[in-house]
Amino acid sequence: MIDGATVVEASVAAIGADQAFAGQPLRVSLRYDSDEPDAPATLVAKLPATALPMRRALSGLGWYETEIRFYEEIA
Repeated sequence: MIDGATVVEASVAAIGADQAFAGQPLRVSLRYDSDEPDAPATLVAKLPATALPMRRALSGLGWYETEIRFYEEIA
């Protein structure tokens, strides 16, 4: 999607914080050094839960592995 441009800035903002408990969804807005028509202006990143007890519980239940498999095999 990016042919020749370089990302020169990325700003991050939390999204859906009141809805997500299994992770921390973020919107990453990108700025490039040159025009890149097909390059995304924003991305969504999802990081693990910030609270260690929650991460441990979800990891023990296989939650993260199941979600990764969903994106690899179905989405």
